[in-house]
Amino acid sequence: MVVGAVLVPLALTVIFNSWGPLTDESAVQMAFARVAGLTIAILSSVTIVVMTVRRRSQWPAVAGALLVASLVVAWSTMGLQSTADDLLNRLELVESVPSPGR
Repeated sequence: MVVGAVLVPLALTVIFNSWGPLTDESAVQMAFARVAGLTIAILSSVTIVVMTVRRRSQWPAVAGALLVASLVVAWSTMGLQSTADDLLNRLELVESVPSPGR
């Protein structure tokens, strides 16, 4: 759960971060990396719940998995919304900076 909800999204964000000047391509690349990481977090939390239920675990374990999964899904959904806002802000920032040819 920790790998799917924390480490993989963090690794994708760091790997695909724009370490150079901000461009349209780098802004979209960062947004897609974050969306991919958050999607992996959601899928891993749902997988943990399914695995817990299929193993016929005790009720407290299933309830705990559901609680953690619901928190991860809520956090990831908010992250997806902020990613869209960040992408629009970055694209506006790129457009507002005059290029040397203008």
